Amino acid sequence: MNQFLKIIYEDKISPTKVVDLKENESLDFLLDEESFSVRGWSSLKERGTTPEHTGVLKSLERAPTPHFSGETPVSIFGGWNLMISKYSSNVSESVKFINFITSEESQKLMYKEGGYLPVLNFIYEDEQFIKQNPDLNFYKNLMKQGAHRPFFKKYTIFSDILAKTIHSALKHEISVDSAVNMAYEKIHKAGIVVQKAD
Repeated sequence: MNQFLKIIYEDKISPTKVVDLKENESLDFLLDEESFSVRGWSSLKERGTTPEHTGVLKSLERAPTPHFSGETPVSIFGGWNLMISKYSSNVSESVKFINFITSEESQKLMYKEGGYLPVLNFIYEDEQFIKQNPDLNFYKNLMKQGAHRPFFKKYTIFSDILAKTIHSALKHEISVDSAVNMAYEKIHKAGIVVQKAD
């Protein structure tokens, strides 16, 4: 984390304002101030709201998540799932909707119109569709080095604790060591078993 503090406060590669921006605000900042990068979803380029924004978005290139030299690059898979509640009184209609939304036609349309990545593997092998949407090759390659977001019931608790303590350290409210210790204690108190690194 010290490297991130250096990027913000010493090298000033990232503006200090970044520590107070939420996801959509960081995109607005990129579009208005023409910053050099932003972390976003695959649908980022479809988010422009003005002709000026659309121009900036078209000039952006996708890039994998940065990693430290000598380390293996990893992309994280996550996202939403489609499920049917066991209490639903509309199970057959829900099944029809899920079949519709996960159909080849719907998946291709959702990618073209909204930038949502297809969930059907064979779409990434469809030469005609790839020719029309070459950015899919980028995502196909990312998936080769992917890891799934941890799947356990208390994931959001774990994630919230990390986000808050890392944010406090990035704002210089607490030291990096304090953030690590505080996160470990809160995670442990929440009943999540993690091993503290030496």
